[in-house]
Amino acid sequence: MARFPASSVLYSVLLASLLPRAATQTISTSTPVPPLQWINLSSRLQGSDNAPPPLKDAAIGYDETTRNIIIFGGESENGFPQSTTYLLNLDSLTWSKPSPPDNLNDSPDARSAAITGYDAASSYRSGFVVIGGKSRDGQGLSDVWEFDFNNQFWAQVSVSEGGPSGRWGASGGIDSRTASDSLNNTFYVAGGYDGSQISRLSEVWELHISGVLSPNLPNEVSGSWSQVSVDDLPRKIGQAGTVIGQTIVAVGGCNSTSTDGDSCAVGDSYVISTSDGQVISPGACPAGRRGASLVPNMNSYSNSFSSQVFYILGTFDSSRWDDGGGLDKGEVSVLDTNTGTWARVIPSGDPDSDDATPTPREGAAAITYNRGLVGSHRSQSVDTIVFGGRDASGKYLNEVWLLRAYDGSVSSSGSWSGGSGDLESGADASGAGVTVNYMDKCASALTATSSGTSTSVGSSATHSSSPTQSSAPSAAVAPYPYNTSVNHKVLSAVSVVLLYPAAL
Repeated sequence: MARFPASSVLYSVLLASLLPRAATQTISTSTPVPPLQWINLSSRLQGSDNAPPPLKDAAIGYDETTRNIIIFGGESENGFPQSTTYLLNLDSLTWSKPSPPDNLNDSPDARSAAITGYDAASSYRSGFVVIGGKSRDGQGLSDVWEFDFNNQFWAQVSVSEGGPSGRWGASGGIDSRTASDSLNNTFYVAGGYDGSQISRLSEVWELHISGVLSPNLPNEVSGSWSQVSVDDLPRKIGQAGTVIGQTIVAVGGCNSTSTDGDSCAVGDSYVISTSDGQVISPGACPAGRRGASLVPNMNSYSNSFSSQVFYILGTFDSSRWDDGGGLDKGEVSVLDTNTGTWARVIPSGDPDSDDATPTPREGAAAITYNRGLVGSHRSQSVDTIVFGGRDASGKYLNEVWLLRAYDGSVSSSGSWSGGSGDLESGADASGAGVTVNYMDKCASALTATSSGTSTSVGSSATHSSSPTQSSAPSAAVAPYPYNTSVNHKVLSAVSVVLLYPAAL
């Protein structure tokens, strides 16, 4: 049997351990997900005189007691943040504007890209919190406001000193499933941009809200800041973010502001535990997107759903990424935050809409709830409502779409027990005819060659011997804790090699 010098084996193994991890890009085609369907509600809404105009990066929230969706602020078609508040009642599907008490007419200054969330605290507060955002002069704001759903007025939260600087485009918020019997709620803010400098995702803050909000006590809500210690993470802008429990999840976006458009977008993601400061960085799989939306999977049909998030919409540079046509078909990328695995699925669409699924768009506002939001069968599904955004051509939108997750589970076959019959549309769609198609490849990062063609790098890469003119965006890596050091990875390979001569 041929023998090789141990030094040669050591070199080979070390070389393999240091090669880019693009070839380890993986995707799950069997991760259980709910049966999913996109439904266009835009033409079914009433009260157009009170409806919001096309907006990007608006704030969105929901209150179950009043059954109202709130839309606040956002960037209009002229590029300036707005300050108007809109309400959409989900029983009547009618738009209106708030009717506050006569002496409570204050409202937040114009802003977009704020951190938001629902603040339910027993009988003391039932409100919608807005933290910071982008002002009309392009600077970051640091004030905090709360909208009282019951009495339809805004009140400024009295916040103690010592918090983060003004910022917009951060990741965070609150998990709306937080128990409302507590008198205090905690909102999370990670990263953000102040108009001149991007903060790292590892700059994590907690805002603790307490007090009473009512017409006779409009100034009794207070907040205090504390900071969470997290190891260094990249600076991010244009990323999607959400909160599951005490964990912040951030996906995609850009690492700098030096490049206009979507070409700066990368595909990395970070799962940040605020309870212990630990971070994992799942391998990339969806295309690097800018301005996408991220919501928890609140469907409780399967226990495995509780650790999932849905990565939807956004825009990407098709000269730098090949996503297999997924986003144009309404792709929902599903990340399991426990295992770090991705699945890419294509939901069923709306049979009555000109576009069966929403076109790709950045800055759409999305809110999800743990049951259906519209229709007469609310106990049989979980709904996510998506509003507005700006499409790839630069057109601002005021469409309202529903991503419905029916009570059930599908895996690789894409079918489920409730899916027989013809596909339905509208608020009362029951799941008939709904199937889910799993994509079998992660998106590939492209690089231009000297001949003007493109090749892909990743799990399905076609390698070219031609020199490249531009580097590809960040390719996928296998899931591992973000703070794993290079030395640790190298020494693990060395330990294997040191044992090898004993076997020769």
